[in-house]
Amino acid sequence: MKKILLFLIFMSALSLYGQSEEDKEQAYKLAKEAIRLMDEEGNFDKSIELLEKSKKLDPNNLTYSYEIAYAHYNLKDYKKAIKILEKLKNRKDVTEVVFQLLGNSYDILGDPEKAIETYSNGLKIFENSGSLYLELGIVNFFKENYNEAIQCWENGIIVEPEFPSNYYWLAKIFSNTNEKIWALFYGEIFMNLERGSKRTEEISNKLFSVFQECYISKSDTSGEFQLTEKGFQITINSKKDLKNIAKGKDFLPFEGVFASDFAIAGAFAYEDGTTSINEIFNIRSSIINLWFNEKKHCKNFSNILMDYQKTIYDKGYLEPYTYWLLMKGNEKEFEDWYNKNEENFKLFITWYQNNPLRITKKDKYARIQY
Repeated sequence: MKKILLFLIFMSALSLYGQSEEDKEQAYKLAKEAIRLMDEEGNFDKSIELLEKSKKLDPNNLTYSYEIAYAHYNLKDYKKAIKILEKLKNRKDVTEVVFQLLGNSYDILGDPEKAIETYSNGLKIFENSGSLYLELGIVNFFKENYNEAIQCWENGIIVEPEFPSNYYWLAKIFSNTNEKIWALFYGEIFMNLERGSKRTEEISNKLFSVFQECYISKSDTSGEFQLTEKGFQITINSKKDLKNIAKGKDFLPFEGVFASDFAIAGAFAYEDGTTSINEIFNIRSSIINLWFNEKKHCKNFSNILMDYQKTIYDKGYLEPYTYWLLMKGNEKEFEDWYNKNEENFKLFITWYQNNPLRITKKDKYARIQY
């Protein structure tokens, strides 16, 4: 992100003519080296020295001051970072990262209320900033304002649906609630948006755990699925709702309809109280068939993730996709399966890399949309 900002600044500088053009270009070169020193060597003191020179050569450029603040932040000199950032936040060319770093600095110094105020002020300017909603949610989470945190993160995915971090936090928090269905949805979307990271591995393991925890064994022959409570709360707002109930149409909320299909599909998959990746693959295959073919819930409930799963299913890749998704939950099972299906897995990965999940604001992907 920082390199992109500097590139844009450089291109802007080259478009200007006058005696300062050479200074702007030199400022950019120094800043580029400063960024390298920060990112590759962790040499923040030297980086600050170079950035101060850039700032003198191009004093109106906000990025150099921001990077100096960022370096002080990494040196844990949060008061110095705040002093710089407070001067930047009222500039007309201010960027959302200024509010993000400023709020983070206040939070680390033990002033969460000031952090919340800072993020909120940033959102007045950058109302579509997923990162500011992210930070606002994190502060509320650690203040144990869990409902407020969820609201922030869900607002964040509504305004910036391809920003992954809000899904990450939502998956984690919902995995510890009675609405585990949303841990499954948010977690899977996150893994599609952020592939190959440590957080991806963490959520892979968590998703597998949620599949285990959503079934409560009552005896050797009985048990119950606990994916949602809200999904079975029937709301009647009109005569049309009553007619739909009478006709047997979908009258439950999205969560209830999905949970019902999950229970049908998973009826025999938890015989010993747990399930495997292979059994989860079979459950997901059955749900897709129920959702799109037999019961056609897709007509009443659009969902971008389920549409994507259907595409993968139609391509014949749902099995390798499911094993990829849950590999960290049962690495031994994944390795055994992979050793027998290496060629198919590689074919899937090639297709998957070229056909990522794309989410727009027009799609349905968030709990608050239902």
